[in-house]
Amino acid sequence: MSLRIKKPLTYKLFLLGLILLSSCVGDKVKSEEMILLPGDTQHKIVLQTEGKSISGLELLINGEIIGSGQLSISDTDSTFYKTYDLKEGKIEIKYRGDWYSEFCYVTYKPTSETKGQLKIDGDFFGD
Repeated sequence: MSLRIKKPLTYKLFLLGLILLSSCVGDKVKSEEMILLPGDTQHKIVLQTEGKSISGLELLINGEIIGSGQLSISDTDSTFYKTYDLKEGKIEIKYRGDWYSEFCYVTYKPTSETKGQLKIDGDFFGD
């Protein structure tokens, strides 16, 4: 009598392996929301990941503002890596590039009286 493995079980194990493997590829950061109110001088959100070798970052920033300002991303609290000038209206920023820090600081500084909100989705990726 020979032992036979049923094919449906083999396929299920293969799919389970793919799912587990894909969960190790990216480290999705929960969405963060930045509420901008008149009179505020600066807003800062820190995105963080732990326990892996980081080689890249993908950010999607959406929202709407009344007013204007500068949005900066950086890997430290003080040195800006990339800065965007934001004007009144709908905001959509997509960033994907090399990144080697466990932290991403997203900072908004108004250049005029500003109100609105920005939603930040981040995904660190690496080994």
